[in-house]
Amino acid sequence: TSVRERVFRGHCIGAGFVSRPISQLSIGLTYESKIDYHVDVSERFTSASADTESTETASMPSRMTLSAAYRLASEVTVFAGGTICDFRKFEGMNFPSERLAEEKIGSLGVEYRLGQKRVPLRGSFTYEQLPYTMPDGQNIKRIAFAVGSGRIMRGGRGKVDIALQFANTGSVNNNTYSDRSVRFFLSITGSEDWKRQRGRQQ
Repeated sequence: TSVRERVFRGHCIGAGFVSRPISQLSIGLTYESKIDYHVDVSERFTSASADTESTETASMPSRMTLSAAYRLASEVTVFAGGTICDFRKFEGMNFPSERLAEEKIGSLGVEYRLGQKRVPLRGSFTYEQLPYTMPDGQNIKRIAFAVGSGRIMRGGRGKVDIALQFANTGSVNNNTYSDRSVRFFLSITGSEDWKRQRGRQQ
């Protein structure tokens, strides 16, 4: 028997910007360069004398994300976004490239705020083409719907978000299998205005 362990260490460069051509519309673009990995590989056998150590390299392809938010009214905001990453350009680790595909993600959502704009109600739809294929080469699609709410604290310096997502991956007709899942998400975010805090202490 043997146990193989791989430790990945990588680096990349990313950048993005947000533009607001009109007061109701925000557009953001993010680019991440390919990630170059240095991989330490160790293999352990029953007999320690047969143990091996080696190094390999790998690279993850670049990724681009475009997002936008449009405020329809003071309480209603519509969101849209998309991501592309061509995993067919993955290199290294003797990975079977014929099983890789172009990852595509598109999403659309809406938020409506209640209670003096501190209680958001959200709904979203997400479409994904996964970065791998079936053995026969068919692309795998994933469709997800999510609903959620939360609470924005006074002053906007903290919030609690909850969401429930229903997703379906694959298709019995196209991929000979289908997987359904339900996920629950909880997020707690907090921040502090140190400048204002120091002003109060003075």
